[in-house]
Amino acid sequence: MAALATGALIGALYAFLFNRLGMPSFVSTLSGLLATLGLQLYILGPTGSINLPFTSPLVGFGQLWILPA
Repeated sequence: MAALATGALIGALYAFLFNRLGMPSFVSTLSGLLATLGLQLYILGPTGSINLPFTSPLVGFGQLWILPA
């Protein structure tokens, strides 16, 4: 439900920018992408990635179940 509400809020913001301010949808989508990437970099820090140990069950799941060899 939270993801649905967040998507609806972002969609309403893009619709406002397009309809009321006349901003092209490509520009608003690109600026939203850049804002999201900036927020991701702020949250994850200067490394820009989540470092997991190789023995982590999550890494094993991704290697064996999602991308089989």
